[in-house]
Amino acid sequence: MIYVAQAGGSDGPVKIGKAKNPKGRVAGMRTGCPMDLKLLTFANWHDSNEKIIHWYLRNSKIRGEWFTPSDLVENVCQRIDQNEFYELMEEITKDPCFRHSFIAGLCGQ
Repeated sequence: MIYVAQAGGSDGPVKIGKAKNPKGRVAGMRTGCPMDLKLLTFANWHDSNEKIIHWYLRNSKIRGEWFTPSDLVENVCQRIDQNEFYELMEEITKDPCFRHSFIAGLCGQ
């Protein structure tokens, strides 16, 4: 499953990750997080889609799976919340860099 969590309120960093049990994963992360951490949403999407979403949000990346809130991050979160997998993948593949950057990265080039 793909999940979305946010630390520190509506202006805080957003984490997009994968877990078999998103509620349990976020509950476990709260132990080491000094800010309030809230599970925003999750969808039963294949774990491999996490890498594609992270690539798409590359310009909002803070570190690892954490992203600065932005319109694009908000759009992705809404797509996950609405379980709009195909709509999100269509948006991602329209990115002019997708074909070259992401596919070449998967092939190790």
